[in-house]
Amino acid sequence: MRHEQLSLFFLVWLFMSTYSHAQNWSGVVAPSRAVNWAKAGVVGGIPSGSWAPCTTTACKTVTSAGSAATAAQITAAIASAPANTYVLLAAGAYSLSTGIDFAGHNNVVLRGAGADKTLLRFTGNLNCEGYPSAICMENGYNSWPGGPNQSATWTAGYAPGTTSIKLSSVTGLVAKQSLIFLDQCDDGFTGAACTTGSATDTGAVWNCYVVGTCSSVGGGAGAAGRTNRSQQQQVLVTGISGTGPYTVTISPGIYMPNWRSGQSPGAFWANATSTGQGVENLSVDATGVTGSPTTATGILVYNCYNCWVTGNRILFTERNHVWLYESAHVTVANNYMYGSQNSTDLSYGVEHYLGSDNLVVNNISEHISEPFLQGGADEGDVWAYNYAIDDYYQTSAGWFMGGSWLHAAGSAMDLWEGNQQPGFIADNRHGTHHFSTLFRNYYAGTQAFCAGSPCGKQSAAIQPYANSRYFNIIGNVLGSAYQNNYGSIAASGINGNSSVYTVGWSGNGGSLDNSCCVADAVTPNSLMRWGNYDTVNAAVRFVSGEVPSSFKDGSGNPSLFVNPVPASQTLPASFYSSSQPSFWATPFGTPPWPAIGPDVANGNVANAGGHANNIPAEICYANAPVDTSYQNSYPVRAASWSSGMATVNIGSNAVVQGEVRISGIDPSGYNVLDGVQITGKSGNTIAYPLASNPGSYVSGGTLTWPNIRLFNAGNCYDSSSGNPPAPPTGLRAAVH
Repeated sequence: MRHEQLSLFFLVWLFMSTYSHAQNWSGVVAPSRAVNWAKAGVVGGIPSGSWAPCTTTACKTVTSAGSAATAAQITAAIASAPANTYVLLAAGAYSLSTGIDFAGHNNVVLRGAGADKTLLRFTGNLNCEGYPSAICMENGYNSWPGGPNQSATWTAGYAPGTTSIKLSSVTGLVAKQSLIFLDQCDDGFTGAACTTGSATDTGAVWNCYVVGTCSSVGGGAGAAGRTNRSQQQQVLVTGISGTGPYTVTISPGIYMPNWRSGQSPGAFWANATSTGQGVENLSVDATGVTGSPTTATGILVYNCYNCWVTGNRILFTERNHVWLYESAHVTVANNYMYGSQNSTDLSYGVEHYLGSDNLVVNNISEHISEPFLQGGADEGDVWAYNYAIDDYYQTSAGWFMGGSWLHAAGSAMDLWEGNQQPGFIADNRHGTHHFSTLFRNYYAGTQAFCAGSPCGKQSAAIQPYANSRYFNIIGNVLGSAYQNNYGSIAASGINGNSSVYTVGWSGNGGSLDNSCCVADAVTPNSLMRWGNYDTVNAAVRFVSGEVPSSFKDGSGNPSLFVNPVPASQTLPASFYSSSQPSFWATPFGTPPWPAIGPDVANGNVANAGGHANNIPAEICYANAPVDTSYQNSYPVRAASWSSGMATVNIGSNAVVQGEVRISGIDPSGYNVLDGVQITGKSGNTIAYPLASNPGSYVSGGTLTWPNIRLFNAGNCYDSSSGNPPAPPTGLRAAVH
């Protein structure tokens, strides 16, 4: 064994000894392939529940003005608020000609009276550190990888778990306040500028975003401006000592096992970090927030630590609804997001662009192309219990869009847990990924309809493209009636567009894209599958041959990242939470905990073998009332039924996708008052599933779309006690 392999083996051993104790995943996932996800999100939880209202003159001005308040007045109120207070926006419809800016004011919350009551409609936007935004949570220092306020070389302290490192400079750093990014040259490149050499596959962990070698587009979203530095981890400085090189203590410790001096490791940071900023319980209509090119966002969280976005409704954004940018330990929870201005590329829900240890949990996405997207370098993020429906991508009819995405070089050591979505995709558009864990998700591998025709392109439940290495797929429920093949494994698999797993291919849907890269054998060889139910086998699979307990990396050497076959088939309820989440109880029913997995029986999700129940976010979506102010109505001209499908003619070739509601038809059997996802559209005719024949059409009928929810998190989730409020009247109760 070569000397560098011995050194790496020691680092992996140290990592295992550091992280192997008291983790929920212990005994299932090897410590070299996971981190402590229990620390993701705001440290200690969101504190604002005990904060007092702001009573300054500026805050009173906003209160007295009510919905007549301007964005400038709201921004001034935030600036005036004492620490640990909230600025309350009363119920009403606000028309705001520019965005709202936190402008570096910390430990303050902008709070509405409820996302169904405080309605902010933006006709213009604010320039937030270069990005058009409706609400700007930031520190006032324009620092980004291509132009950081400060940078340094990182000269010692690379082993996994290390919390003490050496930096050549500490200018601007403040202990317990400053966030820093750690990075290093991608494999094959050296020198301070990382421009000497060329992209070289190590056969193991390989950081790369070079077009034609490991990427179809390049750009390295996680390395913008820091050339060939796609591996990054953001950490908090907890202490500084010495006189150059300085000893800097950090939290958390180092995650990845491949940090090393030969790759010119470095660090960069802003002169200040925002903290304790929050946006809660209001509605953002971002129709008027635009940029060129596509750069506008609903809520931008920029260089923020312990910040949060909770209980909001965010509509019709251009690029994304919530943008996590150079931020760590942020919580994005209990929000509802609908629609995009473009419904094509760069149309995201929550987009994470650089950062670490963030928690995106219990959110609803509807009619968004790519709803939950890792769009930059990250380590240690948790994406949990998010519901996505109607992932609308208008560019290509029939093109399936998974709800969970890895979309950039440098994403690593993240957890996707308990999500109920169309699918999971780790693409190679911007480079390579490592060590993602998928646990107790339901990924159907299809959805009702895909932009003008039935879904058929790229329709797999799990799609790790080439160079998505060391993934752990454990305890999930995968597939639907659409899947006809278990695994399309590069480079000889079949039916990549309709498989449960499509793995290791360089092109879409089980194809080869030689202009991007070659098929990758390390991706399937290093893939761990354990305890998953799939619809092709119609069984739970605890198969030792699907656990990478012994394999060789691409270099031909025995891998340092093997995963022993678990000694037990018993799985924990969660890989990050020690107890049932606070949002789990709803007034419409409470799903079992856990809701999804091989040990779940009698679940209520169709075509899932009884192993999946609807999660709280889905239950909220199903029962929330419709906001009629956004609805369009179409008169029904005719209706018919055949073989379990109904069709209605609405006399208009309007763009209609996702859920429709139909009322007033005679006979009444055609009516779907609580909504149905359409499965076809041809000209003026829309098709939807209907079990029995209502008979011949007589007269009448109205179809309404879009059916945007009048969302209020307080009506959906009980986070304070074991006694949820009574259900609002007139809503459909979920069966559990």
